Amino acid sequence: MGAMKKIVLAVIAVVAVVILAAVGYVAHLASRLNSPEFQEEVRAAVSRQLGAEVRFEEMDIALLSGVTLRRFAVANPEPFDGDLFAAEAFVLKYKVWPLLSGRVEVEQLSLERPVLGLIMDEDARFNYRPWAGGRAPRRRRRRPPKRPPRPSRPGRRRQPFPRERRRARRWRSCCPRCR
Repeated sequence: MGAMKKIVLAVIAVVAVVILAAVGYVAHLASRLNSPEFQEEVRAAVSRQLGAEVRFEEMDIALLSGVTLRRFAVANPEPFDGDLFAAEAFVLKYKVWPLLSGRVEVEQLSLERPVLGLIMDEDARFNYRPWAGGRAPRRRRRRPPKRPPRPSRPGRRRQPFPRERRRARRWRSCCPRCR
């Protein structure tokens, strides 16, 4: 047997071992994805990220096709009771080959029997406000009634504003820095 033939066989054997190890690792990951420990880790991470309790009875992850959550619910944030969102099932199916090239192609994204519970409390705060972004709407304040002008002294001309304020009024600058 020639030296070249031995080298080619050795390279083929190494490649075969690497491929078998990769397939074994993927099989191990796939079996771990549906374990109760992994599902609890995912639930805890999502709850931490949302700042509210997330519940589901069953999570089915297929590495090559997608994720299905059964009896899925997101609890209301404090001080509200009940669920903000609930669904009988949440299904996400994707294509694998585009995913390997860095693109996400979704085949199916669906909710079965979704229920959205929007609640407003006595202070006009909604239960979805922590996730809506932005600031809470401010209540409009009532302006105090204008006072009638004081009578001016006879013989003295009254200036309506000091010089700086007159200039700002005339040019209608947007802020003190622009005056």
